[in-house]
Amino acid sequence: MEFMGSQCKFQEVEEFRVLGQLVGCLTLCCVEQEQEIWQSAVEGLHHLFSFMQLLKWSAKMLVKHGAEYRQILKDSQTERAFWVTNISNITSLFGKYFNPSESMDFLLVAIDGVRDSSVHDAVTARNMLHKILEVPGLGLVRATRALYVILQEQACRQEVKELFPQLYVALLFHVTHTVQHTASQEREHNQEDTAAPLSPVRFAVKAMEALLLCAGYKEQATFMMKHGRWDLLMSSDTHHKGVCLLARAMVSLNVEERNWIFHHVMAILNDRDDRWYVPAVALFIQLLKCPDLGSELEDAIVEEMSGLLRDPKTVVRWLALKGLLNLALHPEKVGKLQHLLPDVLERLQEVDRDLIRKAITVLKHLLAGMDRQSASCAAVQVAAQLLPLFHDVRPGSSQEIPSNCRHVTSKLQVLSITLFKDLLELVRGPNRRQMKEHVLQSLVPLLLLVHDERPNVSQVCWDTLSSAAQFLRWHQLSGLIQHKETWRSCDCLVIHYKERADDFLGQTMAFLQNPQTPVREAAIRFLGLTARKLDQGSQDKLDAICDNLKGLQQDSKSSVRCLASQTIFILEAFKNQPPACCSLWTLVHRIRTMCTAESQLIEAAQLP
Repeated sequence: MEFMGSQCKFQEVEEFRVLGQLVGCLTLCCVEQEQEIWQSAVEGLHHLFSFMQLLKWSAKMLVKHGAEYRQILKDSQTERAFWVTNISNITSLFGKYFNPSESMDFLLVAIDGVRDSSVHDAVTARNMLHKILEVPGLGLVRATRALYVILQEQACRQEVKELFPQLYVALLFHVTHTVQHTASQEREHNQEDTAAPLSPVRFAVKAMEALLLCAGYKEQATFMMKHGRWDLLMSSDTHHKGVCLLARAMVSLNVEERNWIFHHVMAILNDRDDRWYVPAVALFIQLLKCPDLGSELEDAIVEEMSGLLRDPKTVVRWLALKGLLNLALHPEKVGKLQHLLPDVLERLQEVDRDLIRKAITVLKHLLAGMDRQSASCAAVQVAAQLLPLFHDVRPGSSQEIPSNCRHVTSKLQVLSITLFKDLLELVRGPNRRQMKEHVLQSLVPLLLLVHDERPNVSQVCWDTLSSAAQFLRWHQLSGLIQHKETWRSCDCLVIHYKERADDFLGQTMAFLQNPQTPVREAAIRFLGLTARKLDQGSQDKLDAICDNLKGLQQDSKSSVRCLASQTIFILEAFKNQPPACCSLWTLVHRIRTMCTAESQLIEAAQLP
């Protein structure tokens, strides 16, 4: 029996070198017009299935799928009409359990049947190909080189357009599979995670490019070609970003095609198959840009997004936040997203700064879409989570921030402080009392960070301080801040809220380890300024302050060492004074008068 120029003999099947091709040819022949051909093909499938039971399938699979196959064939009476109707079932039954090589042959038979209607029925071949492509990642394993050649010929352009959503999804999942497999092999051999010129990954990506061009998506193919966006798909570290960019082509499809992809992707997400989960999420979140998904899907989408935001994989949580931004493009959908506020707030606890930045952007959109009462209540919750982000440095390091890394840290600080400032305008009525506490907690960090060497951070701190003073209706502080009188503002704060001296000291301690010299110096000065509000019975607190300052006597900057030594000397002198002798402020004034640049104290502190 000869099919498509290949001699397929049963004695060869034992080695499974042509099994996929043989099943594909027999399946297509089952619907041929000539009775002799299709009856022979049906009989061949019967024998082949029995043969596979003997040689390939395990006993467990034999019981499960043997019954399934016999049910399909039951009462068929070898009628051609039966095979036309049940072609997809037969395809699914055989195709699910092929190994990669057999799947490749099976797929190529279907593609060749679509291309050449003189050999097989093109409609049947199209149905069979459609069914193969419904099995994620199966149909294109090790077939991408052949598919690339076929798509370049563009001989079946119409058929490719009709099957584009299925081919697109299947090929995208195959690219993911190939990237994961290649990365795993390279890690085992300690090789670099890049795609060689003739690697399977590169061929898979080239096949995707050929598919876009064959289906008429030249603009999307050109977009991916610019600035090396195809390369993002070939690295395991950036693959998810490449998928997001590539998924933009889906937004321009017609409604029927998008709906097929959307429901297919939702089914994969429900199955939670780790092999295809990340690309499925990337497709899903890009489709959320489409305005015509239907209101009946909104509840399912919100539920899915909640799960994605709490997924253990960092990349999935990042994609989920990106999906929320896509949904926020449609103001009418923002209302339902309010239920996700707690999940988004949790993302502010992330270690990954990129995730936190994206979460802040999402929060800004969610708050903008809320009514005034809901936004006022939510603003208080958000403010509490933003405060720790003001001082975004890793503890335990007193080294300067490298110039090439400063923008990474400053961007998060600017975003968090700016959003905090915006929240002040949202708070109304009874929520003001709760918000006041958060505003008071923000003053010390902001007053210290105005000394930040990065102009964008310093300026946003001044702007937020001005808004905070207006929120507190504190006119004296507003005037001082307006003229950027830093230390008079600090003095005003500790005098007006002397009962919060302990809180101010606790907040300032964290800034002693700031990577920037001006901020460390400002923290030392503020400690000395605030400590005067402690009574002389607070020996333990004064000892703790001195212990922290002693660590700075070994600082790399002489100005910090000098200032730390001066402050320790002042505090030690204050601890040893009788209670009725004089106030700390008087003592500080006297010591400042005595200590000049030429004094032994300063000279000693300036030694390396």
